[in-house]
Amino acid sequence: QNTLFVFALPEAGIGARGPVRAMREAPGAPAVDDPALSGPRTAFTRTAAAGVYSRGQATQGSAVYERACAACHGADYQGAGGVPPVAGAAFTGKWRGKSVGELFAYVRDTMPPGAGRSLPDAEYLAVTAYLLQANRFPAGDQPLDPDQAILRAIGIE
Repeated sequence: QNTLFVFALPEAGIGARGPVRAMREAPGAPAVDDPALSGPRTAFTRTAAAGVYSRGQATQGSAVYERACAACHGADYQGAGGVPPVAGAAFTGKWRGKSVGELFAYVRDTMPPGAGRSLPDAEYLAVTAYLLQANRFPAGDQPLDPDQAILRAIGIE
């Protein structure tokens, strides 16, 4: 219900910053449950740098991000309090070498937390396009295709 409780130990003091910790996957975090992604990786036929989404699709994704993602990942895409960033070096480091299909499946199956698959696939696809745009991959003439085989053939590099 959009309620945030914040606690601090007395010796930390109000406003004191805690230790910086490296991001890591939580044990037992939901995995992407897509059998099509579990097979051996094949060579990508193209990369996200080739312009694999349309500006219109990214614009639609922006509205979905504002409504369903920004509360946790922030308007600046940087997350906080254990929520990973969805733009910048941390994002590209995590997703480099993986496919747009893997990114789409992860977002669809796990976001929002505890409510994966709660949005229509078209909205998850639009958010995926928006995340590519936020990470400075160029737009192209055609929107991302919802076909999983096509998405798996697009590398994030």
